[in-house]
Amino acid sequence: MKVLWIGGWAISPDLILEQASKRFPEIEHRAVVPTAKIQIEEDFDWLVGHSLGAFLMLLWPDRFTAKRGFVLLSPFVEFPREADRGGKVSKTQLKVTARGLRTDALTTVNDFYDRADLGVNAKDLPYPVEDLAWGLDLLLEKAVNQETISSRYHEVLLGGQDPILDASRLLKFFPTAKVLPEAGHRFEDLLEELLFNKKTHV
Repeated sequence: MKVLWIGGWAISPDLILEQASKRFPEIEHRAVVPTAKIQIEEDFDWLVGHSLGAFLMLLWPDRFTAKRGFVLLSPFVEFPREADRGGKVSKTQLKVTARGLRTDALTTVNDFYDRADLGVNAKDLPYPVEDLAWGLDLLLEKAVNQETISSRYHEVLLGGQDPILDASRLLKFFPTAKVLPEAGHRFEDLLEELLFNKKTHV
């Protein structure tokens, strides 16, 4: 079985692969970063999006194919707190982060890791700063059309202790989601309850 993981903002593909391989050693894994040109047409059994990666899967469903199904970890439909759709981070903070990328990108990324309680301290950028800046612009400007949230998503997992997303608010948009009471926004916390099966949701 082959699984493709689409990471969250500033999450290193190497970190994703390390955690995914530990949780599912019998599965073949590949991880990609969320970028403007992302389009998945390869022969994967499952696509799993985390945070910004899940947002892209919801925003552009036609860009993603999978043989068995799709999974969303910490998804959202509109990120800024002002939208009142489940995000806890203000537009002001997003703009501060965007400015920080231009002056001291590594410090800015590590500040985000602290705010999101990801337990990461990076010595290098997880991927190019241009893609990091694009991701922030997307979070500021875009929202998911609720009609695109369909039964194609096999499993949706949310963290009850997520510092940047409000799981209880997001249940309005993802009523079948499972909320993990002790989990936060960390990728590895959500993997503990992730189960792949043969059911197809396409």
